Amino acid sequence: MFHRLSIRIESKNKQRFLEINLLIFVTLILASFLEYFEEYALSYFSIMLHEGGHIVSAILMGKRVYGIKILPLGINAYIDEGVLSSREKILMLLSGPFVNILLFLGLFLSAQMFRLDVEDIKFLLLMNVSLAVFNMIPVIPLDGGRILRELIAGKTGVFFAENLIRKKTFVISLLIIFAGIVQIILNPKNISLLIAGIYIFLLIISDKSEAALMNVKNIIFRRRRFLNKGIYPARGLVAVRSTRLIEAMKKMDYDRFHFVYILDDNMRLLKILTEQEVIDGMLKYNPDITFGDLLALESFK
Repeated sequence: MFHRLSIRIESKNKQRFLEINLLIFVTLILASFLEYFEEYALSYFSIMLHEGGHIVSAILMGKRVYGIKILPLGINAYIDEGVLSSREKILMLLSGPFVNILLFLGLFLSAQMFRLDVEDIKFLLLMNVSLAVFNMIPVIPLDGGRILRELIAGKTGVFFAENLIRKKTFVISLLIIFAGIVQIILNPKNISLLIAGIYIFLLIISDKSEAALMNVKNIIFRRRRFLNKGIYPARGLVAVRSTRLIEAMKKMDYDRFHFVYILDDNMRLLKILTEQEVIDGMLKYNPDITFGDLLALESFK
């Protein structure tokens, strides 16, 4: 729905893009009409600094920023996270709230040293500390939710972690909306919680990303990390012969190299496959093929 209201500009090789959501102009007009333009501009500035923290940290890690979306409530940067470890991703996610906290501390100390009592500074102080705290709420797609997903995925795999976080996000967004309704009843002028809850709810139902595909992409990119390091932590999975290859893939995480132990119905070991052999089997045949069928079709040396 939101893509239809956007203008997209791509580079000649289509490897980079800039997308502008046209609703931002409606928001600007509405903010001016309601005499909230200054507050809106300061809020947007704080959000840009937050996203700028992510962009700078990604560039320092040698990653490519391939897209920018300009939205009514801020900007989103699209970063190629291909060969980032889980630790590096968490550091990159923390960089956004870190920038807001730095700005808050800088403004607070300046206000104290020079005895400044300016409404704009007070607003920026409140906005930046609120932005840092809000983004650390453990819901997708906020930084806190993505950090929690990384931590869980290291033990359970991306697919399970993604589904778990999405369910929690859905419940939390409804709770925030309910709290926002109560807030409006107590104070009709304050609708901040309701807007935050609706914002998270709309994001979670409109995001169609597929965690299983994310998993495959990260596992494939791991080959480069493996070759660069020369040594890599490993993790074992056990599957019966009737298990589909795609189900094993969903259980893999992207910061370990995997071995899959295939058992027969009597729990006896049939074969040990590497994750690369599982990927090759999915590409050559079908992701829904079982390990039993794969062993029958292939002769692994």
